[in-house]
Amino acid sequence: LTPRSTQSLLPETPLPRSAERLTAGVYGAGGLRRSLLEDSRRVRLAGPSATIISGQEATTRVTSDAGSLIGKSAASAGVTVQRRTPIVTDPRVRGSRVGQLVASGSYWVPARMDLDTMLSKIDSRLIADMLVVKGPYSSLYGPGWNFLDMELLKSPRFSNGFESHGSSSTDYQTNGEQFYGRQSLWGGDDRWGYRLGYGFRTGNDYETGSGAMLPASYKSGTLDATVGWDLSPDAHLDVSYLRLDQADVEFPGQIFDLNFLTTDAIEANLL
Repeated sequence: LTPRSTQSLLPETPLPRSAERLTAGVYGAGGLRRSLLEDSRRVRLAGPSATIISGQEATTRVTSDAGSLIGKSAASAGVTVQRRTPIVTDPRVRGSRVGQLVASGSYWVPARMDLDTMLSKIDSRLIADMLVVKGPYSSLYGPGWNFLDMELLKSPRFSNGFESHGSSSTDYQTNGEQFYGRQSLWGGDDRWGYRLGYGFRTGNDYETGSGAMLPASYKSGTLDATVGWDLSPDAHLDVSYLRLDQADVEFPGQIFDLNFLTTDAIEANLL
């Protein structure tokens, strides 16, 4: 039997050349330099089957969730994604998918295996960088062990004493009238720092190239908070809290939709 060809219900929008030049100007055409990573994470990149994705691409490539960042990044060779909705992206690392991948050292349980994913719960603007370890592969045994290692944005430090800053940003896409607004605050001094932000996304039905309308509306809000202290010159503690609230998320081609979903997550790192 000849396999039937498939394509995404929501095709990717080609990245404009101006955005490609901006991306290359921010962190180079080859992606984020490995020398900028911590030693413990740099070791995981040994071998040709591991790549690194910079979180800065989330802005220049207009991504939504963490899976969308993987799909649009120029550094994610060998990784494909399935766009279930504009804010739900299912990554496929050498055939492995939801239920076979872990992220940031923990397993983010989806509401349903055919609906949301672990990466759709994380706003791409909250990621500092992401390591994609694809593992070994052979024609006899198939793919080996693979995983995603995400580094969330940490609390900042300021060597000249206490400082506080803020920023507001807005994205808008005409197809589906998709709006994204984000407010961020951060500050601290040379011994401690904080980061607080809230982002809200909303969109309506998606219009295909043939003019057909796909039910893909959604409402999604993300609250993030991070506080960090320097316990000693060699010990640093960062505590992060994430909350996701989604409502009226429609999945084209699926029987079920998401009326309301809430996710709370706490992460603590002692380095």
